[in-house]
Parts: sequence; structure tokens; C-alpha cells
Amino acid sequence: MSKMQEVKHNPTDRIIVGDSRQLLTQFSDNTFLMCVTSPPYWGLRDYGIEGQIGAEPTH
Repeated sequence: MSKMQEVKHNPTDRIIVGDSRQLLTQFSDNTFLMCVTSPPYWGLRDYGIEGQIGAEPTH
């Protein structure tokens, strides 16, 4: 088991919530060290929007 480590506070860090397909187009290349997204989990999640990714039948 890993030991928990304290993360240093960095005032330049930001959490941006939204559709990553749209939001990431607003930033230039090499802007991020990391991007965390929530995949659609094919049929396991319903985000309540029309045309959502993951609602189509699997092959």
C-alpha cells in the first residue's frame, strides 16, 4: 500500500469542469501536465443529454 503524501499548494492550479471535448480546444498545446476526464462507460451512465457518447449500441 502506498503512503499518502502531502501535495504542495500551488496557486496556479485550477479545476475546470465541463465537456473536455470543447474546453480543451480553448488551450494551446503543452498547456497541461495532466487532464482528468470522466469517460462515458458505455451504457453504464446516463448524463441526461441528447446524443451523449456511450449511449450507442456496442459491437
